[in-house]
Amino acid sequence: MSGTKRKNPERLLAIGLKVPEGAFIEKHSFEAPGESSVRFMKYYPRTLDEEIKAKCLAQRSYRYWQHYDSMESAHIWASDIVTRQKWRYVKHIENALVTNTGDVMQMLSGGVYKPTIHRVVQPPPDQSHLERVGVFYFAMAADNVKLNPVQCNENSESPLMGDWRKERTQKYGRTALK
Repeated sequence: MSGTKRKNPERLLAIGLKVPEGAFIEKHSFEAPGESSVRFMKYYPRTLDEEIKAKCLAQRSYRYWQHYDSMESAHIWASDIVTRQKWRYVKHIENALVTNTGDVMQMLSGGVYKPTIHRVVQPPPDQSHLERVGVFYFAMAADNVKLNPVQCNENSESPLMGDWRKERTQKYGRTALK
């Protein structure tokens, strides 16, 4: 790919909104306080009995950016004209990343990019005996960023990322956030 400039997900999302390519990148700063993180996970094969004892813990739903190796173990809630809505495996594509958008991207995009409803499940039977590796990057805006759409001028009613994150953490599982 000599001479071809690759676009990272943040730039592609900005291009899709017809805003400057750096619009989302500007919301992240290594110098400012924030909560971005990376997680590396190794999943070992489990028997059905082990899965039942663990109460299917692999099937929790999350909202984050993620990369999976060649295993099919991520599910997304998707719909199309023929099959309507259902859980579908995310197919492996060589040298590709799976990018899931979350609540903050929904706010920053003015509702254009919705959170990806997804979960990690046991792989299909033909892959269930294999170990899996996941690398997850949780990209959060810096705490001092106002969560207003990048297409608009600043909205004084929009919360700061740090305030929204703390409220979300405090109210998790107890109430809906607005």
